[in-house]
Amino acid sequence: MRYGTIPVAHATGGLRDTIDDVNPFAKDDEPNGTGWTFTPPDAPTMLGAVDAALDVYRERKDVWQRVMLAGMVKDLSWERSAEQYEQIFSWAFIDNPIRYH
Repeated sequence: MRYGTIPVAHATGGLRDTIDDVNPFAKDDEPNGTGWTFTPPDAPTMLGAVDAALDVYRERKDVWQRVMLAGMVKDLSWERSAEQYEQIFSWAFIDNPIRYH
C-alpha cells in the first residue's frame, strides 16, 4: 500500500487488521478505506471483491485516488504495532486475575 497498490485480500490475520474496507460512497471529507477484503475464502466471494474494486477503478477515479493515498499514508510500521501490543499488555494488568478455589 505504501507505493499505491490497492489490496484485495481474504480477511484473515494481519490482513484483516491492516486493510480498511473501501466505502465508495463516502463523502469527500470521510475516509474511504485502503482496499477490499472478503470472507469466506472462496472463488465467488473473491470475485465479488475484485468486481467491486474494478467498478471503483473504472467508474469512480476520484475514489480510487483517495483509496490509493489513504493506503500510502497509513502507518504500518513495526513501531506502531509494538505500541498496540504494549497497550494490550497494559490492559491485561489492570484487573487482578480471577482465582477459582
